[in-house]
Amino acid sequence: MICRLKNLPVFCLALCAISFAPPSFSCGLTQLNAEVSAAQSANNGVHAIELCDASHGRINVHAFRTVRDRLWSGGSSRSELLEWDAEIGRAQTCMGMVSIGDRVIVSELMRLLAHNWAVQGDLSRADQLYANAYALIKNANNILEKLALLQDWSQIEIRLGKKEEAVGLARLQTELARKEFDAAPTSHFALDALVSALKFQADIFQATGHYREAQASQEEAQRVTATVPSCSGICQ
Repeated sequence: MICRLKNLPVFCLALCAISFAPPSFSCGLTQLNAEVSAAQSANNGVHAIELCDASHGRINVHAFRTVRDRLWSGGSSRSELLEWDAEIGRAQTCMGMVSIGDRVIVSELMRLLAHNWAVQGDLSRADQLYANAYALIKNANNILEKLALLQDWSQIEIRLGKKEEAVGLARLQTELARKEFDAAPTSHFALDALVSALKFQADIFQATGHYREAQASQEEAQRVTATVPSCSGICQ
């Protein structure tokens, strides 16, 4: 399994500048909401959680933590995932998602939900959710979260047989990491991000038959690693 930057904390993203997500998230939700209604009736509404605090026009942090922890633990049934999916979709319209922190929260939930749908075998829904999650944070400054999301998404494209799309996402995450490194070439943080991105890109190139590019990415990762001296303790 190709996996470099999974399960990273994203709470620090609240200070990042994030663009508005496109309205494409609503695609397919009509059918999902119909299934959710049936699921909620069958479950007597035990999982009915409102992420949007309408009285304040903000995401309910307690509800967010509940949904996040449930998705993080895995093992959700299809009916549960349908409920979370529809509720996360409704949360995206909470006061137009003006708050940066709220948009970060929704992006994190989308990413976790996408992973759960992939486990259930619904790769197309996972693909759509990763696209919308990235749209929420594409202008953020937190490189690790963006790399992790793009890597997860790229792996889904591989499983869907969309090899060129997977390669495109791998190239994108390397480009973002390279910009971070070029801006701070002595930073161990930026170095680790770029090396991780290059190694992941090499894995994707290898998986899609781009063997020369895979070798070149591996060699660059080695060269970059040699440019920053080692450190002990807390490295910047």
